[in-house]
This record gives sequence, C-alpha cells and structure tokens, in this order.
Amino acid sequence: MNSTPDFCELHVTVVSKEGAHQSHICRTDLIPVLLSEDKEYKFRFPDIAIVRLLIDDVELKLSPDGDFYLWSAGFFAGQVEISAIDSVGRTYRFVAEIVPKPAKVGTHTYAAMFDEIRNFDAHLLLGSTAATSEFGVELTSANVNSLVAYARMKQHGELFLQSVAKISKAPHKTIRPIYQEVSLSAIRKLHSTALMDRRLLAIVGGVDGAAEAIESIQLLTPVAIPSFDTAANRTMKALLQRFQANVRMLMERVDSYGFIQDKDEQASRKSRRLELLRKLAVRADGLLRDTPFSGVLRAETSSAGLTHIAANPMYSRAYRQGTSALRSGVNGDVAEDQLNVSPTWGIYETWCFVHLLSALQSAFNCEGWKIQKSATASAELAFAISLPSGIRLEALFQAKFNSENPDSGKLAWSLSKDRFPDIVFVVWVGNACQFLVLDAKYRSGRSNVLDAMDSAHIYHDSLRLGDRRPDLCLLLLPGVADVSTLDSNEFWNTHRVGALCEFSLGQPGVKRCVDSIQNWCQSASIVDANLITPQVNSSMQTTVDHI
Repeated sequence: MNSTPDFCELHVTVVSKEGAHQSHICRTDLIPVLLSEDKEYKFRFPDIAIVRLLIDDVELKLSPDGDFYLWSAGFFAGQVEISAIDSVGRTYRFVAEIVPKPAKVGTHTYAAMFDEIRNFDAHLLLGSTAATSEFGVELTSANVNSLVAYARMKQHGELFLQSVAKISKAPHKTIRPIYQEVSLSAIRKLHSTALMDRRLLAIVGGVDGAAEAIESIQLLTPVAIPSFDTAANRTMKALLQRFQANVRMLMERVDSYGFIQDKDEQASRKSRRLELLRKLAVRADGLLRDTPFSGVLRAETSSAGLTHIAANPMYSRAYRQGTSALRSGVNGDVAEDQLNVSPTWGIYETWCFVHLLSALQSAFNCEGWKIQKSATASAELAFAISLPSGIRLEALFQAKFNSENPDSGKLAWSLSKDRFPDIVFVVWVGNACQFLVLDAKYRSGRSNVLDAMDSAHIYHDSLRLGDRRPDLCLLLLPGVADVSTLDSNEFWNTHRVGALCEFSLGQPGVKRCVDSIQNWCQSASIVDANLITPQVNSSMQTTVDHI
C-alpha cells in the first residue's frame, strides 16, 4: 500500500544581504506563493524526501548538506511552475507568482501594461523566461514559435492521453455485417441468394440422397459482428495521429536546439523536455496499437465523426483536450493557456512603443498608424502616420542599424557594430528626414541609470540615416529621477542625450515625452531647409498598408 501523502509543504526562504529569513510556506493546492523578481530563494521540503526539483524544466541541484535547493528569480514577472518529485516518482506541483520590483513599476501598473500589449498584439508578449501568463487561442497571421507549441503540449498532452485511455475501456462501436460461410443447420434465415445454390435446390426438389448431405452444406451468409471502425473513432484516431506527429516534431526541435531561446538555456532544459515528450510519444503509440484504434481502417476527420463525438461526453472531453494541445493561436479575450513570456525589461520596452503609438495618435488628432514596409530600416515593427502639418512620422521598434554600410535599400547604418535601438522616430518632409532615438531601460537606482547611459552615448555617436546623426537620444525610465541632471530639458538641448523618468502608465513622463516629440515634429515642418536629404532611389520608396 502506497503511504505517500497527497500533499507536501514547500518552505521558501529569501536570501538577502542581511542573511536568510523565512518568507513563505505553501502547499500543493496550486495557490500561488508570491515572490519577487531578481531575488534568490531557498526551497525546503520538511515533510517528505524530494529527490528532484524542477522549475520551468530546469533541474535544480541540492545543496551539499542536503538541506535546500537554491533558485534565482531573474528579471521576469508572471507564474512559474515548480515540480517536486519524491523517491517513488510522485510529482507535487506548486505555483509561484513572480511580481515586478516596486521601485520600477507596481504590480497593478505592470498588469495594465501587459494587457495593453495583449490588446495590441499578444504575440509581442511571448518569450522564453520561466514566467508564464494567460493567452487566448485565436489564430492570427503570425507564426507561433516552438515554445508555444511545447507549452500547450505540456499543459494539455497528458490530460488528453488520459481521456483517450478512458475511451479505450468503453469505446464507441457499431454492428457491421460481413459475409461468412456458415453451416446450413446454423442459419436461422436464408438470404434470397441462397436459392441459387444447386445443393439447396436439390434438397427442396426432393432429389434422392440430397438430404443426407445437409450437414455438409455451408452457405455464404451475412453475419453481424461488432466493429470499432466508426466515424467517431476515425476522427479521434486522426487527432491522435496529429498529436503523435506534433510530439515527434517537438522532440526533434528540442534535440536540435530549435527553439527561439538561448542555446545554453535550451541545454539546461533539454533533458526534462525530452523526458516529458518521450512519455507522451510512448503513450500515444500504445493507444494507437490498442482497441479501438487498431480496428479503425482509416483515420479521417468527418462531419459525422464530429457530430458523434459531440454527442458523447467522454469522446467530447478527449477531443477538446486534444485540440487544446495542438492549438497555435495566442490572441482573443478568453485567456485559456499559460505560455512563456518575455522578461520584464522586454515587456517594458514593448509597452513603451505600443503606448507611444496610442498617445501620439491622440495628441496629433489624426488617423491611425499604418503598418509599413520601411525604406529607413529593417525593424521588428514599423508604422507610419500622416500629420495634419503635411509631414509623415515613422515609428520603428527594434530597428536594425547595419554595421558600416546600410542594408540593401535601407538608409540606417552604424559607424561601429550592428545596433538595435528600442524605438526610433523618423520625421519626413518630402524626401528629407531627421530622427530621434528612445531606449527603454527597466532600471532604477543611480548607479544603474548612469551605467545605462552608455547606450544613449553609443547611439548618439554611431547611428546614422544617410549622413545624418540622431537629433536626440534619451533613456526611458519607469521610476523617479535618480540622476536629476540627466532629466532636464536644458541638459537634452545642450548634449543631445539624457534620461526621461517616470515613463510608466499614468505618470507625467509619458506626457512629457509626447510633448517633446510634438515639438520636434513642429520644428521639422517649419525648418525643413535644415533637414538633410538622404539619397533615396525609387526602389527604396516606402510602401504603406492599412492595419
């Protein structure tokens, strides 16, 4: 008899400069324990001997004294799954909720930023950190990366196979006639074709000696037998085969480091990921070889099969879980799945761009931004808007400034190595342009801000559009001014670099940034003679499409 308890306690201790102190105790009831980003924690299990502890598929090492597991929360926020495995192989699951540092943005502010990006384009939230958040399931034109496919498989795969196993114990079946040779004495009702048998006609006609051979007469007659080759089982088998193929594809991606993730991070997760996927593959193979699917002649998805599945609760539950494991959409209002998200600094960078698009559209009181294929630079996102003054404003997110020479058909280049500033605004008056650079830094504290200023100086000195350097390079910071000198307009005007603080939801830094961009655009439209006109040929003209 297995005396393993149904739950165990997890004691979490935060490690600080002042030493370690007890902070949290939680049990395996999936109620999240609140932790903070960028902190180190010790995990202890006083009730039971845990032999393996995994966080986001990364196995932690037990301390030399066997007392605790050490884990560092990086710069991310969201839910983190903790899996503890005991000596008999039983798994206990916990959930930690990682919250952002209060000195940067509060939890509610961060959640609002997250939702604003989700409403703009949920794909921009996806990343490779240990943290997860809820996503919808609607499809868009964007391709979903392998991390999303793996997360869905990990969340729904085992539940799907468990439901299919229940179907195997009580499968849908039908009665199907087949023709077999049966002794005449065993036939209750003769088929009309039997009258064509000369032996039977001889008996009916009273031919001498025919009756003595009655026991040896066998006739081909329809016999009713149970069959699993039904529309419902065909459709379910087709889903199970798609599931199996997807598992094998993910195993190949894991084995070849094919995820959108740092290779070292993939290596640290490879063993656990392959372990989970192999278990799913073995179970799927076994189910396909077993009843009822071994008796299904062909796998196909049909309207009849879907109708029968919808009418059977056991089949319906399994089919729903199987499609959930294979879903590729991430948009929509209904949040169903936990998918890995970008680090907090990545979320902040993306929010700065998305929020500025909205704020500037309102400030300029003009039509919406349009997605564009830009001649200025290759970028992760590129938008343009026509202003009432007649100029065109271009917004680029993660634009590439190619080393030494522009990319073919682009204006952007760097005096040194490849550069990727977070946000670039380009104002065009006819074929003449000028630009400014905003670099979002999810940082706080004097030393961190001063260190981050390196990027502002590098961008100011190295970035070029044609022969023109940026008019201004500013850091966007979420908190209050830790270095007030950098945050003054006088400093910006004098040195063309600086920092813009309190740039977060509802804070004055947003309006100040919008006002600065408006004034910059106004000066460009008035003093257009000072704009440097890059050499733009006809093949480099910008093409604009509506969102």
